[in-house]
Amino acid sequence: MKTLGIAVTLKARPILTLALLEGCASDVQGAAAVEVKDTFEIPLEDRPLAAQLGEAAKAIRGRVRSLAPDTVVVRRADRPARASNQEGPRKRLLIEGAVVAAAYAEVQRTTLLSGKECGQAYGSDKASLDELAAGQVNLKYKEAAAAAIAGLAQAAAGTT
Repeated sequence: MKTLGIAVTLKARPILTLALLEGCASDVQGAAAVEVKDTFEIPLEDRPLAAQLGEAAKAIRGRVRSLAPDTVVVRRADRPARASNQEGPRKRLLIEGAVVAAAYAEVQRTTLLSGKECGQAYGSDKASLDELAAGQVNLKYKEAAAAAIAGLAQAAAGTT
């Protein structure tokens, strides 16, 4: 089974990181039988927000169509300890929404999970799953790989 994990990172401009994994990640102890098929990033141009959202959706839809994963998991921003009215977190959530909509248009087995929910789907916690993912891919793809591993675990458990 192929699962595509997607995460949004905000640096000087937004970057979409993607990790395509194949296998079965049902072992909670970390000996997951997972093969990394591909990792890549899609930097978004510094343009007005609506244009960035459209660009993100178009890029994801094309990549999902060409990669043909069985499932897609988009890693959602975790809830902050304190509510914030800053532009960065709101922008990330908007981009994540565009990404989910585009992925869902191609693969109906698309889910949106926070880091905590990814850890729970794997049968562990966020930190353990992120550590496992970091051992499989370059650190910049850690969140996307963790999302993909959570998707594989959900598929193995029959919960997607």
